[in-house]
Amino acid sequence: MVGLGRGPDARAVRVLPAGAACDTLAAGVIHLDPEPSVFDAMLQGWAAQMASRGLKRTTMQSALWLVRRFAAYTNDYPGTGSRRT
Repeated sequence: MVGLGRGPDARAVRVLPAGAACDTLAAGVIHLDPEPSVFDAMLQGWAAQMASRGLKRTTMQSALWLVRRFAAYTNDYPGTGSRRT
């Protein structure tokens, strides 16, 4: 969640959660193949969130491996598939 905090000089300071997309993706860059770039940035952001919560490295590696494996199994990236009803 993005919120506003107060800095030492009493100005509003934008507070971003660990792993925010703007910290992971480079601004102003046009990717030739955006899906893998966004997927990797999503996983890097998720890893940063897990690290900020103090999770063990092995826990983070297992979780990231599982998501990458699932993406490889489905041969698709999250959010690009169609929903079945």
